[in-house]
Amino acid sequence: MSLNDVVGMLWNEQLLQNFVQGLPALPLLVLIAVCIFVLSRGADWMIDGVIHLARRTGMPRIVIAATLVSLGTTTPEAFVSVMAAWMGNPGLALGNGVGSIIADTGLIFGLMCAIRPIPINRYILDRTGWVQVGVATLLVVLAAVSPVWADGPAVLDRWVGVLFLLLLVCYMWASYRWARQGAEVFAATDGQDAPEECVGLAMCWVMITGGLFLVIASARVLVPSAAEIA
Repeated sequence: MSLNDVVGMLWNEQLLQNFVQGLPALPLLVLIAVCIFVLSRGADWMIDGVIHLARRTGMPRIVIAATLVSLGTTTPEAFVSVMAAWMGNPGLALGNGVGSIIADTGLIFGLMCAIRPIPINRYILDRTGWVQVGVATLLVVLAAVSPVWADGPAVLDRWVGVLFLLLLVCYMWASYRWARQGAEVFAATDGQDAPEECVGLAMCWVMITGGLFLVIASARVLVPSAAEIA
């Protein structure tokens, strides 16, 4: 298969569907594993590029962590869910979005605490912790009352998506303010970090665009592959 065939298959949804439907289970599992690996590596490159670009502007590290990194770490889940919805798999999109929250809370924190005790930073938990609980509760409430206004099957309408995007913008603005206000607290508890060298401006954009391409391409292949293996 030539490079043009691969690009054409990524662009043409029907060709991609036909390709994965003709694969046995084992090659599909291998393809899913490769897509997950490429997805994570592309997200890492994109996040690193954005962070280096932000450091060149003199943005404080705590602000970078509270805004850019928090968004970048959810890039794989976001693109998989968006691609799933775009390609007609809304159940996979919703399940991935909700499942990522469960995995972040249960798997990541469970492994961290099992390896070593994690110190509690009340400054973070009193703010972002309550935001996480509140947004998850809001999603459950909206899903529970959706049959009230639905004419047919219960759905989460477009206004729900607009609402959550607006809440995301408000949260990122609040995170920026909290990070600025808590910079002295973090500096006192975490100590001074050694200065890190930033990569060149051209390399920053190469990392961002290259990583974004890998994320989009791998997510586009992952969605029909996961649906087919299911």
